[in-house]
Amino acid sequence: MLDAHQRDIIKRFLEAKAGWSSWNDTAASLRGAPRKAVRKFPTVEAAAHYYQVECGNPYTGDPFWGAGDLYLHPQRLQAYLDNPPIIGKPPIDCDDVAAWYWHAVAGAPSVEGLRIVSLIDPSFSFANRSHVILAGTVRGRAFTLDTNGLMWQPDLSEATLCRAFSTLYMDHGHEYAGAVDTPYPWQP
Repeated sequence: MLDAHQRDIIKRFLEAKAGWSSWNDTAASLRGAPRKAVRKFPTVEAAAHYYQVECGNPYTGDPFWGAGDLYLHPQRLQAYLDNPPIIGKPPIDCDDVAAWYWHAVAGAPSVEGLRIVSLIDPSFSFANRSHVILAGTVRGRAFTLDTNGLMWQPDLSEATLCRAFSTLYMDHGHEYAGAVDTPYPWQP
């Protein structure tokens, strides 16, 4: 697992990323990039079905292998989901999907304890090695939502999340050593 010094560095990096993302979103507004209110869903299952099935999971991965990665505002992702352009598709990666899910299920009945979590690779590399998820509970039952959809978890402990996603991404060579709550600039 990560030590206190590594967690501090990660926290500072993620706080800076939130700031860069806010600035980037302001620039996108000045360029006229579209926004649309994020759809609200009554259940985590309905949100996962919409994103994965109805929208076809438009995940693209990080541009430039994660270098310079910024959060896409969830309203910009919703505008894309509702009206995908033929050209000019925005890069949609795991943190964008986790944040969109957060906005889509916040306030749904029995959904509690929502938090965005960054899973960190033991190499301590942010470039295409970390993964971001939404974690929460429904009537006390733990779940995660991410680019893979909805997964029920035995609990939301750091060890469980690292084990679950290390197993999921084993064939990509990913092994996660830490799960860190992620500061995010746009609260639902």
